[in-house]
Amino acid sequence: MFVDNIRIFARAGKGGNGLVSFRRAKFVPKGGPDGGDGGDGGSVILEVDPHTNDLRSFFYDPKLIATDGVGGQSAKKHGKNGKSVIGKVPPGTIIYRSNASSMAEATWLEREGEGIELEKIADLTEIGTRFTLCQGGLGGKGNWHFRSATNQAPTEAEMGTEGEEGVFFMELRRIADAGLPSGFAMTSSLCCISVPVLTQTAAPADDRSA
Repeated sequence: MFVDNIRIFARAGKGGNGLVSFRRAKFVPKGGPDGGDGGDGGSVILEVDPHTNDLRSFFYDPKLIATDGVGGQSAKKHGKNGKSVIGKVPPGTIIYRSNASSMAEATWLEREGEGIELEKIADLTEIGTRFTLCQGGLGGKGNWHFRSATNQAPTEAEMGTEGEEGVFFMELRRIADAGLPSGFAMTSSLCCISVPVLTQTAAPADDRSA
């Protein structure tokens, strides 16, 4: 089975929340703020892999989900960053962002014949190139960042920000076009089409009539 176009859902991790905490130690009756920062969320990254020749790896699991950052801890300890996820794609892969907010909505638009609006966001041709499909959220600051001469016991901390997410369409260009400079084979960056999900190429049957 050869897969040259696929629709996927990708979501980056949320940033961890900053912590409101105060130092508690024996013989230190007035410990100051020590809430740590939250970790950053993991990102969703696409990497051009020379050992990948189609988009088959996304067929059975069309999702790329990074993990969230961990919240800050006391003693100014930074929360652990979320783990990024890397999807391998072959050279000549074109990436489009869909206007659908979910896979279910994308399927509904197709079935209703509405078509899906796609914005071209990347043309990946160089081996080893990495493209951030969805950026992870930033971790929030702990309350020790908000101390001041007039506020020695701040109870404020920041929430982590949401990671990016979306529905994307990936298409593998013809081999003859894959070596061309980015943008050469397609001039339009915005189109509205009814998106096919899978193309299969079957091997020809043996000719045994001879």
